[in-house]
Amino acid sequence: MDGAKVHVAGVGNGTSPKFDLPAGDVDMSVSTCPSNGVIPFVWVYDASSSLAGIVTEASYHLQNLKGGMYYVLVSTNPDCQWTVDFAPK
Repeated sequence: MDGAKVHVAGVGNGTSPKFDLPAGDVDMSVSTCPSNGVIPFVWVYDASSSLAGIVTEASYHLQNLKGGMYYVLVSTNPDCQWTVDFAPK
């Protein structure tokens, strides 16, 4: 999965399906909710549920990921349509 971008999307609070990220650094972007203009809170976890990052900004840089399966937990308004994009470096 070297260099492949990952796109995760949902509505309201929830947990994404697991997705694969390579080892190393990853740029992450979070959309603003169209309904209220607020960025959702996003927690990034690895497959063993170890926290890799808490994101409250539109863009964030995750460093030194070990590679493997990850998922996000999103907390936001019920009508928020959100996206999280990961771009490995």
